[in-house]
Amino acid sequence: ATVTFNNTFIGKTRINPNTADSLFTVTLATDPRVSVKREKQKQFCDTKHVGNTTTTTESYLITVKNNQNKQVKLTLKEQYPISADKDIEVKVTEIKPAATYNKTGIGVVTWETELKEGETRTFSVTYSVKYPKDKSISW
Repeated sequence: ATVTFNNTFIGKTRINPNTADSLFTVTLATDPRVSVKREKQKQFCDTKHVGNTTTTTESYLITVKNNQNKQVKLTLKEQYPISADKDIEVKVTEIKPAATYNKTGIGVVTWETELKEGETRTFSVTYSVKYPKDKSISW
């Protein structure tokens, strides 16, 4: 398929007709009319060793700005780790503002909101990962 947006060629993509339904999602590209910045909040990140376990806390701040002169609907998604290992425990400790959805099985927080023209809003997710000292985890 050839993808165009506002009469401008964006690129080409493949659509599998065996999986295509009457509705499907295609990500076109970044849109300069809505800017998104994701930063690690170092003041809330920490690693603690207690006994035979290590607990690492991570926190991310996402700042979204509507650069348009009209209101926009926005769906924002943020991932956090999940573990299939029973010795590794992941706990989401804070989501601000409250998420529209938190799919714990796949580790995705979703906010659905509207931003007024020129509005800037922040979102954050903080989680901790507790694991045995003798195991290593990769991010």
